[in-house]
Amino acid sequence: MRFIDFRREFVRKFVDYLLNDTRITPLEDFEINLDTLGGNTVRFLEGEERKLSRWIARGLAKRGKVHIEEELERELLSKLSTYQAEEASKSLLVDIDPIFYVKMRKLLMKLEEREKKKKVVNMFKSLVNERLPKIVKKTFVVGTTENFSAWEETFSDILRKLGESWANVPFEESEILKELLLLE
Repeated sequence: MRFIDFRREFVRKFVDYLLNDTRITPLEDFEINLDTLGGNTVRFLEGEERKLSRWIARGLAKRGKVHIEEELERELLSKLSTYQAEEASKSLLVDIDPIFYVKMRKLLMKLEEREKKKKVVNMFKSLVNERLPKIVKKTFVVGTTENFSAWEETFSDILRKLGESWANVPFEESEILKELLLLE
């Protein structure tokens, strides 16, 4: 089993997040020519709400072409508070937004007020600490990833593989063990 780099895995989830669609509203009429994809032209009309891959939407937003409909900070903090309260009061894993961890990381990167950031980090860590034992139990006892966020699903997959690897070691052929047993 290779060494697990959770930071790299989180970056992969962030890339998945960027590849997912988000809602946008064009701020003006414009067209995008997709020559490399068969020469199609995509037309955007001012005020017409539509979905577009987040990474494309971010590029268009930087150029002032679209407004991205993102969750507001207060809405995300409200979700965090709700999830935290529900998770603490229930024995089963509460269903959360599949990309909640990515959204929270993005929010933490934007927060500038030190005390507010510290409070949000503590709330988020509290939620993670409430969910972690439930994730482990559900991974090994129930064997399902229902109610997991995308990031928790990644952890569960790695944990399951790690558990399987650990459990199989006593049954695997090993030259080193053979040699050590011959020394007895």
